[in-house]
Amino acid sequence: MMLTAAVITLVLLPIYVLVREPFRSLPLHIDTGFYVSNHAIVTGRWDFSRGWNAHFAGCTKVLPEWFYTSIYLLHGRRRGEAILAETMAYKKWSRLYASIFNYATAVAVGALAYALAAGDVRYYCAALVAFVMVSSEPHYGIYFECAELFEMFAQTVSMLCILAGLAAGNGWCVCVGAFLLAADAFFIKLSSAITVAVVFIGVVVIQPGHWLPMAAGGATAAILYGLWLLKNGRALRVLLPALRGHEASFAQGADWRSLRHRLSEKCFRLVNTARRQPVIPLLAILGILLNRPGDSIFWIYLAGLGAAYLLQAADCRYYLLPFLPAMAVLAAGGIVSLSAWGTVGGMLVVGLLIVWIVCIPLRAIRLDAAARNRWCWDGSPPAGQAEDNLALEQACTEMASRVAGKSLLVYGPANQAYVLLGASYATPIVAPEYYLDDVCPGWQRALNEQMVASPPAFILDTSRCFDAGQAHDKLSLDYRLAHKVHARLRLYELKDTSRRNDDFAAACTFSRQTDEAVVVEEREAGGVRTAPVDGKPVLTDCPDAAALAALLRNLAHRGYQRLALYGAGRFTLRHADLYRTSAVPVALVLDDNPVRHGRTFLGWPVRSPEEVAPSDFDAVVISSDRFRRPMLARLRRLWGDRVPAFTVVVGSNNL
Repeated sequence: MMLTAAVITLVLLPIYVLVREPFRSLPLHIDTGFYVSNHAIVTGRWDFSRGWNAHFAGCTKVLPEWFYTSIYLLHGRRRGEAILAETMAYKKWSRLYASIFNYATAVAVGALAYALAAGDVRYYCAALVAFVMVSSEPHYGIYFECAELFEMFAQTVSMLCILAGLAAGNGWCVCVGAFLLAADAFFIKLSSAITVAVVFIGVVVIQPGHWLPMAAGGATAAILYGLWLLKNGRALRVLLPALRGHEASFAQGADWRSLRHRLSEKCFRLVNTARRQPVIPLLAILGILLNRPGDSIFWIYLAGLGAAYLLQAADCRYYLLPFLPAMAVLAAGGIVSLSAWGTVGGMLVVGLLIVWIVCIPLRAIRLDAAARNRWCWDGSPPAGQAEDNLALEQACTEMASRVAGKSLLVYGPANQAYVLLGASYATPIVAPEYYLDDVCPGWQRALNEQMVASPPAFILDTSRCFDAGQAHDKLSLDYRLAHKVHARLRLYELKDTSRRNDDFAAACTFSRQTDEAVVVEEREAGGVRTAPVDGKPVLTDCPDAAALAALLRNLAHRGYQRLALYGAGRFTLRHADLYRTSAVPVALVLDDNPVRHGRTFLGWPVRSPEEVAPSDFDAVVISSDRFRRPMLARLRRLWGDRVPAFTVVVGSNNL
């Protein structure tokens, strides 16, 4: 049996790589810039202390950043025409290396199932195959840069060591497992500290005699983390405000209402993702019902995963990745149980395998590149992300020769452009974005000073959030439109820096230009498409702008007189001019983030929905493309039907 398991392990690796091959060409996504650092792209050397993770992510994510940055420096550091010769070698090589790393995780998952089944090789083989299958499915976000990819391996190996050590009474093995589990939090992703705490408490309660090796392993990892902070010149008193700011930017709170909202949101994400290909989740449920693993530590570990998933702020699909090893272990129990039913059970297993092959690898091969890209993002927020990623990648092939060998600063979320263009700007903030006001107060002034001292040759605006007028009037940096793809993707080139009028404190280049200013600059550059909306020129390249314009017109026609916008984020910023020129004036902005309460956003006062009276306005516009459902549900709970609330839906009449 062991020989059979070894053969299956060797044969399955090339099959795994082949199954994942169609997904290697997927466009990069908006988290790429957090793992391939700006500084490395500029200098060609990796220096962790100069990047985002060292400054604003608790000095963690060391292994993920090293992994992806090393691949970029080895395979993807191209310039100009070299990018056109091979369209982003980085993304294909990074996904190949990630596949190989994932397969190491698959072997560890098989070993964990083997240990839980008291040495039954069938469980090893079944768990290996189950993990290979579920980790090939695109809807968990596994093909994109993320720290969770490395969490799976570290947590699986650590649990294997802890369980083996507890079973054998080997304190050293338990200590190694505890060290690996704690190191996962300190050097891969800080939020896994929740899982670490749950597992540590569970082991000490169930096996109190092993508290010392657990404590020793965790303490060793903590000491190494402290030394790592010293090496990178960071201190907890500096890191903690940035971490708190990150949570605040997502309206993270410890109150019951916030927890209930996140619970419903995360459960919806879990169910919605699993149902897109339910073979492995169904086998896992079957494994729980027919062949539940008897080790209580495993269930405590699963509870820790659930707690970490619930308490993380954002709604990201790759937050589900740490569940995949446990899901594969449970699915192995389902596979073995079905196989024990004889011919009928064997036919059921084969039938499920055929269904999976038809629905995942064969479908991926059958779809063209654009359709495959849309399929992989289907059901994942924000809407239109697949199309935006593809449009950016196509645009970068057009801009590559112009940007070649020069500096580039991206404004907005699409920081993957740094890798696509092989150009960047050495700043730890990665790219100007709205959440930096919470994470790094004063970032705009610091960036202004850096830009005046060493201005980037190009600005790539990926969300209509770069104000060239501010850069010209306050910083004496004359950026002119050089290339336009659509309303939210525009390349500016620095033309003149001869005047000196440095107003660092007042300049706010991260803000939305007026539609009139955008139309003027496009006319100067040539090639503009505009359409009149309520007598104002509004760019029509962006479908949600047209949908919002239609909604505001309809609200005016229906006699509404005062609007409240729900959401002080990117969507509102992007469409500020539509709101300002609306026939129905905006009275205030509602937002769940207490940090923003009492302040102004784009000139409008920001209030909590719980602090205002429905009589203060007569309609609410859900100003978000990502959190429409939970925001609408929250308003319904607060006010019922007393105040009408409207969402912006592309392709509908919006009333």
